[in-house]
Amino acid sequence: MRKPGCTEPVIFFTNADGHAILAAYTGQPAPEGYQTEYADTLPDIRRLQKRLQDQEMREAEREFASVDEREREVRQRLHDRIYAKMTSSDTHPRVRDFLREWLTWRDEKKEKQREDAFRCMTGYLWALENDTPKGRRSDEERVSLDRINF
Repeated sequence: MRKPGCTEPVIFFTNADGHAILAAYTGQPAPEGYQTEYADTLPDIRRLQKRLQDQEMREAEREFASVDEREREVRQRLHDRIYAKMTSSDTHPRVRDFLREWLTWRDEKKEKQREDAFRCMTGYLWALENDTPKGRRSDEERVSLDRINF
């Protein structure tokens, strides 16, 4: 029997750096370098959920910044080549106008693609919304192939 106001505990592991990971099931042993913790009240679970979401956001931002830095040089070289072609006296005025518009459109399109990629990389962790399936105890890991194979 649980204390009043407590729910099924959400088991998670933390390391010395404060990095947290959710346990796959309550009986899962802690990975090396991690200690087992749990949240069993709604405020604790909400704090854990916010902590995991913030952690995922920071990791996604670092990854996004790294990819953006690597691509920046390539994008700049391409931009410089197109700009050189656009400002060349050999370029027809219609082509020049097209390249000017293309550079503007490409920059806007790339920025939108990068923002969309960042949103896709952002993880959403819902500790509160994932209940244990009916017929399975929270301290066991079991897969029903009947639910998977249809």
